[in-house]
Order: sequence, then C-alpha cells, then structure tokens
Amino acid sequence: MSRRSTRAGDAASGGVTVNCICPGWTETEILAPQIAARAQQLGGGRGAAIADLLAEKQPSRRISDPAEIGALALWLCDRRAHNLTGAAIPVDGGWTAQ
Repeated sequence: MSRRSTRAGDAASGGVTVNCICPGWTETEILAPQIAARAQQLGGGRGAAIADLLAEKQPSRRISDPAEIGALALWLCDRRAHNLTGAAIPVDGGWTAQ
C-alpha cells in the first residue's frame, strides 16, 4: 500500500472532519411557545414577537430557516470541504460577533 493511499483527509478521499454548526434563532417548533408568549406579552402578532425576540441578541434580526442550516451541514459533508475541520461555525446573525 502506498503512503498516499493510507493518508486520511486528502481532497480525493475527503477524509474525516469534525465541525460544529452553532445556530442562533432558527424557525423550529421549539421556538413556538416562546414566540406565542412574546406575542401575548406584546399584544401583537407573530411577526412582532419574532422581531422582538431577535432584537435582544441577533443583530441581523433575521431568523434562520432549518433548510439553511441543513444546506451548511450538507456542504460540510462534501469533499470540497475536506480541509475544514475543528471549526465552530456560527449561523446566528452576528450574535457571537458582537
């Protein structure tokens, strides 16, 4: 066996990488109770509640769609991402960059 064929992580094989996706506010069912409570507290609609929640921590004031997080996960599995490993990738609208 050649030395090259035993090496993990080259562009041809992809190798094993370990990364962490760190999402901020994402449009999922787990947020539904928080959104409903905030809407009731504000006496407004769902949109106003989401805007108020996001204003606290997420500078972009845009909520992520689960498909956006999924697309990143798929890209991380692609061989073209073979050299990205050990990264924590915030998808939080600037929350951690503040």
